[in-house]
Amino acid sequence: MRSYPSGRPRLQLYSVYSGTEWKRHWDEKDEPLDSQVGAIVAALEKSVGTVSQLVDEARRKWERERQEWEEQHEKWRREEEQRRIVEARKQSHDELRRIMTAWVEARDRQAFFADIEKKCEGVSSDLREQLVGRLEQGRTLLSSADVLEQFVRWRSPDERLERISS
Repeated sequence: MRSYPSGRPRLQLYSVYSGTEWKRHWDEKDEPLDSQVGAIVAALEKSVGTVSQLVDEARRKWERERQEWEEQHEKWRREEEQRRIVEARKQSHDELRRIMTAWVEARDRQAFFADIEKKCEGVSSDLREQLVGRLEQGRTLLSSADVLEQFVRWRSPDERLERISS
């Protein structure tokens, strides 16, 4: 159904409170609006309780929605915190495993070169001189960062979480 302008005055009142749906209107049909003032005032006085109830319901609804939002936000925060804890533990674990692997490799290199040096003692001086030179080249080639230094730089899960929080 379409509304068309009638050219007659209309008084329309509505609730300005968010979340409330209340409105009333009066038209000049058979009698002018100024002669309807008594009926309009009576209707408004009667509507005060209804509008008040609608406002209260809207306020309760808004409070419920706010509380639900806060609970959801807290749930998301806890989930994110748990994800960060798991990620920090994984990163710390992985880094420690790499350091351990480097430690084993460094120990194996040291043992290898020490064993070769020991075996050099029983060979001729010309060959020994050649082997010692090659040992120096091998040590230089395979030298790596100090594993103890890597271990000092390793961060525990708590240290990683502190860094993220800061």
